[in-house]
Amino acid sequence: MRTGRHVLAAAAALVVALLGVAGIAAPASACSCAAELTPRQALDRADVAFLGTVVERAGTGQLTYTVAVDAVYKGAVDAAEVSVNTSGSEAACGLIDPQPASQWIFFVNGSGEEFQTHLCKGNALATDRLVSTVERVSGRSAPPPEADELVYHDAGLPESEPLSRLLAPGAGVMLLGLLGLIGVRRLGRR
Repeated sequence: MRTGRHVLAAAAALVVALLGVAGIAAPASACSCAAELTPRQALDRADVAFLGTVVERAGTGQLTYTVAVDAVYKGAVDAAEVSVNTSGSEAACGLIDPQPASQWIFFVNGSGEEFQTHLCKGNALATDRLVSTVERVSGRSAPPPEADELVYHDAGLPESEPLSRLLAPGAGVMLLGLLGLIGVRRLGRR
């Protein structure tokens, strides 16, 4: 009975010690936004709101994103590519998630080509649903690209094949299957 109490006391001491270590290892301050913003609230609080594709991410203590602007929902942007600055620390509410080639809706402060933002501004990875919501709420929609702005890349794909050449492998498989059925049927008669 006495060993059972010792085991229980040792287990309790271990749990308390682990909780203490976890508490020491936790950051002293962390960013906490009071509540997530709706797209309407994010638009109201930002000087500029735009849809953009992250081209480059640079820095550590201070992050600078080079962003290609795809559509502007609020305010004005003076260039096709802009800089968005934020803290490089999530604990300091830095926007650290955007990766190159990802498309985001940015809610920023500033003007021209240089903007600032943080985690609590409502910035988010662009989804079809979010983009349509922001378009509806802002009253602006993304303009379609002009024909002369489209860039075509050679993906190294072969030229289109004639239909008969595309259908030949399927026809061959069907023929083999039919011959197999005939052979099985003949074996079954014997």
